[in-house]
Amino acid sequence: DIAYTVNYYLSGTSVEVAPSKSVEGQTMDTEVVENAINVAGYTAIAPTSETLKLAAEDNVITFYYEADFSSFSARGFGVVYDGAAHEVELKGDLLSDDTVEYWANGSQLASNEFVEVVDSAKVTVKVIRNGVEWSSDPVDATIAKRPIVFMGEGWDSEQPYTGEEYRTESYEVEQANADNTSGLVAGQSVDGLTYLLYGTDVKHYEGAFSGSPSIMAGDQDVTTNYELSMAAGTLDIVASPIATYVKLTPQDVSRAYDGMPLAAGIAMAFDENGNKITVEYSANGVDGWTENPADIVATHVADTKTVYVRASAEGVYTGFVGGTQKLEITPAAAVVRVNDASKTYGADDPAFSGAVE
Repeated sequence: DIAYTVNYYLSGTSVEVAPSKSVEGQTMDTEVVENAINVAGYTAIAPTSETLKLAAEDNVITFYYEADFSSFSARGFGVVYDGAAHEVELKGDLLSDDTVEYWANGSQLASNEFVEVVDSAKVTVKVIRNGVEWSSDPVDATIAKRPIVFMGEGWDSEQPYTGEEYRTESYEVEQANADNTSGLVAGQSVDGLTYLLYGTDVKHYEGAFSGSPSIMAGDQDVTTNYELSMAAGTLDIVASPIATYVKLTPQDVSRAYDGMPLAAGIAMAFDENGNKITVEYSANGVDGWTENPADIVATHVADTKTVYVRASAEGVYTGFVGGTQKLEITPAAAVVRVNDASKTYGADDPAFSGAVE
C-alpha cells in the first residue's frame, strides 16, 4: 500500500500547529487533493489546497500557518485608589499554551495587578504563541490619589463669653463616599494626627492640626495614596450681658453742712470672672458720665442729689449694670448760748450777751 502525510506547520518552521495526518491504503500514481484545515489561533497561508501524485515513498503535503492575533486588544483603566487590585484587560481568544506578559518602562512586570498610585504605568501587553509575539499599543494603567478631608470640630454659632474655656480635641475623618472615590477606604485607619481648638476671651479662634498623619492598611502605610486636606473648625466668643456676671454696689454718702464740698461715694463692682470693670458716675443719668466720683460734689443742703452709677466692660460684656446712690448734705445743728442775769425791782434791766456755737 501507498501512504501519504499531511503536515500543519508554523510558517518557516517544522513546529506543528495541529497534529499531522497520515493517510494509508492508497494506490501509486493516484492523485490526491488535500486542503488546509482550520486551526484555532492560526491562519493558513496560501496555497491552502494541494494536489499530490502519489509516489512509492516520501508522499508529503505541508500547509503553513501564521499566528492569528487579530482578535486581541488591550484596555487600560483609570481609577481612584481604593485599596483593591486592578488589571489591564486583554481581550481576545487565548490558546491554552499562549504566554501573556505585561511590560512597562522596558521591564516585564511581575504581575498584572495594580494597587497603589506608584504602580501606575503605561503598559504593553504581549502574547507569545509558539515563539511568535504580538504586542499591544501601550495603554494607561492609572491609579490616582484619593482625596480625604480631616474635619476639626468647632462651633457653628457664636458662643457667649462665660469666663470659662471652650475646648475641643475632636476631629472626624471623611469616610468613603457612595462612589468609593474619596474618604477613608473601608478597613483602613488613621494614626499620628491631633487637633486642638480652644478659647476663653471674646475673639475669633481657629483650630489647628498637628502631627504627621499616617493612613494604615493593617501594618502597611498607604498614606502616599491619599491627597490629604485639613478643615479646621472655628470658635467665635462674643460678649455676654454684663448683668450675668457683674454685681454693682452703690455707695451712699451723707454729711452735715460744714461749708466744704462732699464728693460722691465710690461704688464697688465685682466681676466673677475677674475682668477689669469700668465704673462711671453721672449727676442726671443721661450725660456727663465720669469715672472720677470726685467730679460730682455737694456743698449746701440744696445740693443734695441722687447720683447715677453704671458699670461696663467693653469687649467682654454687653450693656451696663446700673444703680443709684445718695449724695446728701444735711442741715448743721446750731446752739445759741446767752448769759443769765437778774435785777431788783425798780432797777434797770441787766445787759445780756450770747453766742452761736
